[in-house]
Amino acid sequence: KAPTLELTDGKAGGFGGCNRYAGSVTESGPGKLTFGELASTRMACPDAQMSLENGFLNKLRHVAAYTFLEGRLVLSWQDGSRSGVLLFRR
Repeated sequence: KAPTLELTDGKAGGFGGCNRYAGSVTESGPGKLTFGELASTRMACPDAQMSLENGFLNKLRHVAAYTFLEGRLVLSWQDGSRSGVLLFRR
C-alpha cells in the first residue's frame, strides 16, 4: 500500500508504507507548513517497505510549504541540497 496522510485540527497521521504514524502539524502562514515530531508503530516489514517508509517520513520532516495543484495537495520539502515534492490525491 502507498503511504497516506490525514490532516485534522493540527494533527497529522496516516500509513507510512509499513507502520502507522502520527504527530503535529502547524500552518505558520499562507502556504507554510511544518510537521512536528512524528511517532510511528514499530512493526518489522520487508526491506523495500521499510525503505519506502523511512524515505517518506524523512521527507515529511523536511516539509516547509504546501499548495494545491488540480485539486491535489502538494507538499514541498528541502533537506540540505536535496528538494522535491510529495503529491497527494483524495
